[in-house]
Amino acid sequence: MKQPVTSKGLRIIAIITILGVATVLLIQRFGPYPRQMQNMAAAGQHIQILRPMLQQDSRFTNIALHAFTGVGGSLSLSGELYSDRDLAHLKQLVQASKPPVEVVYHVFVVPPELLEDWKKSKSETPN
Repeated sequence: MKQPVTSKGLRIIAIITILGVATVLLIQRFGPYPRQMQNMAAAGQHIQILRPMLQQDSRFTNIALHAFTGVGGSLSLSGELYSDRDLAHLKQLVQASKPPVEVVYHVFVVPPELLEDWKKSKSETPN
């Protein structure tokens, strides 16, 4: 009966396996993943500083803070605001807190006409 794998074939399989494992270990150690995790941890720690600052201003009560995988690990702010001026104030407040990583804004500014329609519909709704 013929052997399924020759000794030469086993050596090739062993070499390919060793090279594959070495490549994976090098990528995990020196690739983008470790830096991304460090940045996300720094963003998570900064959230603890930034959250109380935002909670003091009623305009920012619906802004959510998250550590974000984008941009190699960053701080994400998401939510809705009612004016471009509020967004500018939010950005000033965040920059004043000196974030250790890049900040990504996913903040939607509600157009004034939608806000007026919402207020009208709310006032017309019977309680």
